Amino acid sequence: MDYEVSARIANDYQESKRPNVLLILTDQQQCNTIGAYGNRIINTSNIDRLASEGVLFERAYTTCPLCAPARASLFSSLPISCTGLPANDDDARMITLSDQITTIGDVFNSESYKCGYFGKWHMGRDGTPQHGFTDGWFVHLRNSYENWLERTNRYTFSDAVKSYDRRGVVPFELAHDTEVTSQAIQFIEGHAEENFFCVCSMRAPHDPYIGPFDDLYRPEDIPLPANIDDDLAAKPLSQRNSFARGFAKRHNIDDPTAFRKVIAGYWGLVHLIDQNVGRLLDSLESRGLDQNTIVMFAVDHGEMMGAHGLLAKGPFMYEETTHVPLIVRFPGKIHKGVRINSLVSMLDYAPTLIDYSELHVPDSMRGRSLRSLIDQYQDNKKPIYWREAVFTELYEIYTQRCPIWSVTTDRWKYSYYFGDTDELYDLHEDPGELKNLAPDPGNRNLLYEMRQRVADWAEINVGLSQSDLVRMAGHTVTPGIFQ
Repeated sequence: MDYEVSARIANDYQESKRPNVLLILTDQQQCNTIGAYGNRIINTSNIDRLASEGVLFERAYTTCPLCAPARASLFSSLPISCTGLPANDDDARMITLSDQITTIGDVFNSESYKCGYFGKWHMGRDGTPQHGFTDGWFVHLRNSYENWLERTNRYTFSDAVKSYDRRGVVPFELAHDTEVTSQAIQFIEGHAEENFFCVCSMRAPHDPYIGPFDDLYRPEDIPLPANIDDDLAAKPLSQRNSFARGFAKRHNIDDPTAFRKVIAGYWGLVHLIDQNVGRLLDSLESRGLDQNTIVMFAVDHGEMMGAHGLLAKGPFMYEETTHVPLIVRFPGKIHKGVRINSLVSMLDYAPTLIDYSELHVPDSMRGRSLRSLIDQYQDNKKPIYWREAVFTELYEIYTQRCPIWSVTTDRWKYSYYFGDTDELYDLHEDPGELKNLAPDPGNRNLLYEMRQRVADWAEINVGLSQSDLVRMAGHTVTPGIFQ
């Protein structure tokens, strides 16, 4: 049987069964690292291809700008206050996603899908297949992948290389994201005649900002962020005292030439991602699976990369860390080249994949399937207000405890810091979030309106009443919360 005939038979078979699902997840990636989101220098041809063949969401927001909580929220469709996983783990404690929490993996597993997870999990018990992913599991955290390379005689690291930097010295073929992509492809091809749900979770472009493509981009061609010189005046003290501020200083942010090299390395890691996205898409196509596979490209949270003089993430809610890429492709069900500018939340990701697979979305999930939103955009091409607002939480980062509740509407972003200064930004007039409007008495009514949105959200999701919030308040610029 020749290739064309076998591919046609495979396509006919795929169209007669439920769709497969491939979730590609990256870590700490800004929207502006992707050509389809407007970067005119970077080459992300494979991610751009995915966007041209599906729908790109221009205003998707994470529920938390921190790895573990965001991932728990994405897979459970619950605000992080409800997942029991509000912070990253560390050497002194083990924070895990409880088996009592229903995840998207549990849903697909219960419907007899073959479920495999490959790459960064970061929700506890990394060595244990869990939450429905019982048919394939290749998970490492921090240095454990490099330890695996040495243990299996794939690579020997020099003693001179610091443990955290080891991930940056291996070639493309042995990079973590290349290996997990290979594992995902093997899983897909092994279950080509069954229904599968596959997660390929890459850890790039998370710091350290080094990898096999450090020299791909010339630093002199890379622009610095327009808001890099923010002195953070009239902003929360926790930002000026943050790890992100010190981390930026250690990466020579005050030296434009040196810092452009950091950005070049970060973009090189994006190229690593893009190459592996291409491998995944080619694998689907070669097996005749592309027409009946839903592909979602998502990111847990963003990265400051010099914006506001900061690096990495938190404690803050700037667009660079909360506004994230989201692309969905499903041939025959989603039109090509659709761009949606409605606000959507990470809570919506799991219900969307479940809904498109014609499965039941559990009552526990708080998000909304984006399927009807996509259908509306395909029909009339007019702006649609899907959500009035999206909400983001943060409680701790790099051992710095600074609880923040944030709400973003079409125009405004308000962040309530427990024990620190309020923030209010006009995203239309000040997209770089340089001028904090919260201290201005002229914005008092708007400030209270946005606070009320936070209070309503907190009462539903956290179980705190307005009187509870008043007792907990301790602001330095706008004292109290609702008086």
